[in-house]
Amino acid sequence: MTKAGKAYSTARSAVDSISRWAAVVAGMAVVFMAGANGYEVAARTLFNSPTLWVLEMSEYALIWAVFLGLAYTESISGHIRMELVVDRLRPRSRLLMESIFLVPALGFLAILAWYSGEQAATYFDRVSATILRLWLFPSHMVIPIGSLFLFLRLVIRLIDNIGSLRRDAAEEPKPAEGGH
Repeated sequence: MTKAGKAYSTARSAVDSISRWAAVVAGMAVVFMAGANGYEVAARTLFNSPTLWVLEMSEYALIWAVFLGLAYTESISGHIRMELVVDRLRPRSRLLMESIFLVPALGFLAILAWYSGEQAATYFDRVSATILRLWLFPSHMVIPIGSLFLFLRLVIRLIDNIGSLRRDAAEEPKPAEGGH
C-alpha cells in the first residue's frame, strides 16, 4: 500500500471512529430526552407539579442528537435517498450521479460549519435567559462540529466513489480494433 493509501486508511478509520462515538453521544441524548419527558409527564400528571428544566434540556439534547448522529447515519447509508430514481440506474451511473451531487452537499456543509461556528463563538460568554441559566456555547457549537463530521464522511464517500469509477473504467473491455 502506498503512503497516500495508508494515510487515507488512517483518516478513514479516524472519521469512522469519531462518527461512531458521536452516534453514541447522540443516542444518549435521545435516551435522556425520553427519560426526561417521561418524568415530566409523570410529574405533571401524578403530582400536578410540572418541571422547570425538561423543555429546555430536551431542546438542547435534540440538537445534539441530530447533529452528532449525521455522520454515522451517512456511514450506514441511512439518509433519505430518491430510491425510485436511483435504483433504476446502473451501478456506474448511480456512483457518477451520487458523486456529482456530493460536490454541492460538501459546499453547503462547509458553509454551514463555517457560519454556524462563527455564530457559536458569539455565544461563548452567554447563558440562557431561563431559570436554568445554561451556558449556550456547547449547544451552539455542536452544529458546526456535527456538520464537520458529516463533511468529512462525505469526502470519504466521494473518494471511494471516484476510486470505484476509476476501477470500473480500467476494467471495461476495449473495443476490438479493425473488426466489423
